[in-house]
Amino acid sequence: RTSELYAIKDGGKKVDNIYTMLFQNTDTKDHEYYFEVVGSQDITISRPTEPFKLQAGGKAKKIVVLTTEKQLANDDRKDTPIPIQIRAFAKDDKEKIFAIRKTIFFYPSTDVIKLKQTEVK
Repeated sequence: RTSELYAIKDGGKKVDNIYTMLFQNTDTKDHEYYFEVVGSQDITISRPTEPFKLQAGGKAKKIVVLTTEKQLANDDRKDTPIPIQIRAFAKDDKEKIFAIRKTIFFYPSTDVIKLKQTEVK
């Protein structure tokens, strides 16, 4: 994660959080991997848009962008940390080959969003 916790886009209508994730295929055969956000229907994956292939024993770092277009908090002064889980899985064996990681999605204060809205005008 960079020092900036989030990016505010579309005049405050959209909030992105950016993560760097390491994926490892510890199986003896190649798999195609993807992931999902667990615990919040309001946060979606905007990047990558497609599953990716990992060879047996392979590793890959991926930039993952999670996005919301909903108002997830209403605090004037503080950013709100929202606990979420990211579940990575092999598309061909989703129930057996997976990993779940806990992380935080940061939603900006309403003051910061209002500031972004005035910058656009």
